Amino acid sequence: MDELTVGAAFADHEILGIAGRGAMGVVYRARNLKLGRDVALKVIAPELSEDREFRIRFRREYEAEVSIRHPNVVRVYGAGAKDGRLYVTMQYIEGSDLGSLLKRGRLEAAVAARLIAQVADALDAAHARGIVHRDVKPANVLIEGEGDAMHCILTDFGLMKNVSSAAEPLTRAGSFLGSCDYAAPEQLLGERIDARVDVYALGCMLYQAVTGVVPFPRPVSAATMLAHMDEPPPLVSAHAPDAPRALDDVVRTAMAKDPQERYPTAGALGRAAVTATRS
Repeated sequence: MDELTVGAAFADHEILGIAGRGAMGVVYRARNLKLGRDVALKVIAPELSEDREFRIRFRREYEAEVSIRHPNVVRVYGAGAKDGRLYVTMQYIEGSDLGSLLKRGRLEAAVAARLIAQVADALDAAHARGIVHRDVKPANVLIEGEGDAMHCILTDFGLMKNVSSAAEPLTRAGSFLGSCDYAAPEQLLGERIDARVDVYALGCMLYQAVTGVVPFPRPVSAATMLAHMDEPPPLVSAHAPDAPRALDDVVRTAMAKDPQERYPTAGALGRAAVTATRS
């Protein structure tokens, strides 16, 4: 897509720079002239903005997202369309993300558990409103501060699903949205999903944070998907022998193939992880 240049005006925003790029579009650091503050402005790629199905889902889901109020969830100020392109205005976070942090190496188990617990609290807030994120991964967890002061903020609800909505689902049967490294079996199979797909993804993130690798590293996506559907959850202790053995059980429960065998909430997983690292 044609990117906006520094100093350009777009929907009551002045573009200050590019904060990131993704499959769905470009995120800019911008000055919102009405709010009088710097924001993250996500402008959706034209090919998606022009798709009627995507536009309907975009409006429905971001209206729901605006309703979430939690210190570990990115604040959404509004959304709209300009010059044929959809956009959403969000809180701008100074700092990095969990994905970038993990590229520098795995985390101490207690640190990983504390960060995962924060993400779990964010997910519980979304789930309480019937919203399933569907794309929980390290790149979507922003981090402010350092050391013991690290504060996680869950962002990018672009693939979220409002399971409490009475409207017909827009995702086609057999389609898959999200990152396959963290996808629950039922999500990959196109089956009915609920908040437990986020619990599964959070378990994958916990495993990666402590071991430094994703649960099923494979050379191609198809092999990764098959592993999520058929292979047992990996042992944390096999890749991180210094980590508490109790984390093996935490990850095993979080990544159970049957959703009913997983933790009932993300918060329950977060608390179990913190408890495991204290034993």
